[in-house]
Amino acid sequence: MMLRFTRPPCTLLAVLCTGTGAATAQVGEATDQISDGNPIIVTGERIRGGVDTDIPPVEELDVADVESLGASSVADVVAAVAPQSGSGRGRGGRPVILLNGQRISSFRELRDLPPEAIQRVQIFPEEVALKYGFRPDQRVLNFILKEGFSSFAGETDNGRPEDGGFWQNELEATFTSIGKTTRLVLDVEYERTGYLTRDERDIVPSDSELSFDFDGDINEFLTLAPATDRFEMNGTITRRFAPQTTLALNANYELLNSSTLLGLPAASLLLPGSSPFSPDGNDLTITRYFEAPRPLERDSVTHTANFGLSFNSLIGDWRWALTGDYGRIEQRSNTFRNADFTALQAALSAGTADPFAADFGDDLNFLPPDRANSVNQNLEFRSTLSGDLFALPAGPVQMTFAAGYSWQGQDSRSVVSGIETSAALRRNSYNGSVNLDIPLIERGLGPLGFLGDISINGNYGITEVSDFDRLTDYTTGIRWSPIRGVTLSASLIGDDNAPGIGQLGAPLVVTPNVSFFDFSRGETVLIDQITGGNPALLAEERRDLKIALNISPADRLNIQAEYFRNRSSNTTSAFPLLTPEIEAAFPGRVVRAADGSLVSVDQRPVNFARERSQSIRWGFNYSGNIRTGESRRGGERGRPQAGGNRRGGPPGARGGQRRAGGPGRGRPSRWRLSIYHTYQIQDEILIAPGVPVLDRLDGSATSFLGGTPRHRIELSGGAFHKGLGMFLSGNYRSATRADGSGLPGSSDLTFSDLATINLRTFINLEQRGKLAEKIPFFKGSRIAIRIDNLLGDIIDVRDENGLVPLSYQPGFLDPRGRFIEVSFRKRF
Repeated sequence: MMLRFTRPPCTLLAVLCTGTGAATAQVGEATDQISDGNPIIVTGERIRGGVDTDIPPVEELDVADVESLGASSVADVVAAVAPQSGSGRGRGGRPVILLNGQRISSFRELRDLPPEAIQRVQIFPEEVALKYGFRPDQRVLNFILKEGFSSFAGETDNGRPEDGGFWQNELEATFTSIGKTTRLVLDVEYERTGYLTRDERDIVPSDSELSFDFDGDINEFLTLAPATDRFEMNGTITRRFAPQTTLALNANYELLNSSTLLGLPAASLLLPGSSPFSPDGNDLTITRYFEAPRPLERDSVTHTANFGLSFNSLIGDWRWALTGDYGRIEQRSNTFRNADFTALQAALSAGTADPFAADFGDDLNFLPPDRANSVNQNLEFRSTLSGDLFALPAGPVQMTFAAGYSWQGQDSRSVVSGIETSAALRRNSYNGSVNLDIPLIERGLGPLGFLGDISINGNYGITEVSDFDRLTDYTTGIRWSPIRGVTLSASLIGDDNAPGIGQLGAPLVVTPNVSFFDFSRGETVLIDQITGGNPALLAEERRDLKIALNISPADRLNIQAEYFRNRSSNTTSAFPLLTPEIEAAFPGRVVRAADGSLVSVDQRPVNFARERSQSIRWGFNYSGNIRTGESRRGGERGRPQAGGNRRGGPPGARGGQRRAGGPGRGRPSRWRLSIYHTYQIQDEILIAPGVPVLDRLDGSATSFLGGTPRHRIELSGGAFHKGLGMFLSGNYRSATRADGSGLPGSSDLTFSDLATINLRTFINLEQRGKLAEKIPFFKGSRIAIRIDNLLGDIIDVRDENGLVPLSYQPGFLDPRGRFIEVSFRKRF
């Protein structure tokens, strides 16, 4: 890398002679003191594994910061920094993940790496995603690994809810080896969770459930959470052929077994008055549950296999990345909906069966089960080429070309009540995009240098989808940094998005005996719930505006404020909460009996005609040392403002290395806090033309949990000192409501606010006194206690009479409640 300065040589030499640390800090300020003179060429190394961008990171974590999280893997680190890495735009999912500044085929490549292997974590705003061929609706996390690291770690977790009901057990073993040219990570995991039945949470049955005679408790045969067994293997091998040339291969397999109890067989049988067993010679209807042949249940087995590869190299001075990923998910489920009562009714009609006998119905058999089988496959290749196109006075113009191909296939077959349906869907898509990042003005350079750093960027992409028309996406943005530590940016984002192939063609599944609140009648009933794909879905058109302000007033303090305006047409959504407004918009999705009671709801996905929303998200990240006055150690000095600036001083001239510390020397004691608040300004939906607009901030609702909360808060923070650590994460959402129709019998619902706090405390035994010296087994060991939903808070739902609807009982909303887990981890 070469840096160009127009500063007198004697001044620059004086800076360089002050020492390595001072040089790093002062060279970064050189462009603020421009004076006439001959150009001087200075060379220096970028941060090893850093991101090549002049956009400053939202936050950076060093070794001590990562250690303070008490994480067991990279996946835990990603979860811990969710408030900082989440996108307020509301479009993206998991952030873009980079490894040593390079693209990976999937998160599987590094998710199982131990936190001890991490040198640094960088979190960048959404604009950086464009440079790697992604759309700008995801933030970017870059993990920089240590060199020369190896370990074998085993961990066991055992937990259960405070109120009991089931145990959850997990065993995991991870082998990691990072050498000069080769990296190998192998992980094996097994997890088992027991049933949680409704009787464990004192669920009050609905009237329809109590209408069947039964001597026991029907809640014992209905689960709130299924029993599961999960086994997974994941492995990644990476080979470095040159400093910027690497090849990584990943393979993954998961087996998941799940079982859900759906109640007992039930029937309404007619005992004719002519039967010798008729008590009074009159016809009698017998409505009851039967424990034979066994409880109704749904069993499912899911096999998941994934293979990925990533290749990163240089073509001249341009960075080239090729990634490929293949996934195959095979799922089979059997649902036993009821027993076959044909023979039993015939025996009653013939007078040969005594309905009052103890063994009545013991020889029942199930009706043929509903079956649903599906195979989903996905193959994707993506290639990106990025580099400097040419140089302007303010810096080089960077360009990124991206091209990709994806193939999706879904084969599904379902048999419901003896009626077979099948679907075979295929989708091919080709995509290409180009991104330009153009620096216009550099602070202190030229006649407009007093304005600060100004750059613009643009992106345009086309996707050809076989089962849709051409889809386009574009982004245009501007970034302005008037002074160091202050950045203002604005982006216009537009894209077309086709519904997923699963949303189009998932197999039809009918689940009986689902507890459901009927707004129109103000009652909770048991219904048949229909799920699956909807082949009539349309492509979504999205147009968004983002304005962001980023301020770093002090070391380890970052303040952000963002405004988002989202506009969407033909939005694909899960079927919304069945309020009277929704039922009027989708009358064909609801079946009612002659008396008006709800029988079934078709909850397959739908399109909304239009959505409009606005929000403001702001917050801060702040961290520091617990012992005030303690000098920064090792690489804590000179924290760079970006992964690798185009201009300015050479950040991280020491290659970004930081002293990790070890058992024999002190580690910094750290505290950290991140808080983000989202204020929802607008959230409106037009279901279909001619239907009133739904204001989800003012009583209209599409979610089971009511409307959109006006306020949302995300929290994460903790402290680490001499082997003792504590980490908190939390979320808050304000109260909402869902209005009924206002007609007799309908009901409004109010939903209370919700504050969820998760606590993790841990102790690294080798850092506590001489315990590890006395008992060598404890070297590299950690004991952790995790408490989810520390406050035990659950949304309180009330109707207009102040009563809790049966389908909104606390046990339904949060079956686990406060969950306590103890884990032991050891590195060998």
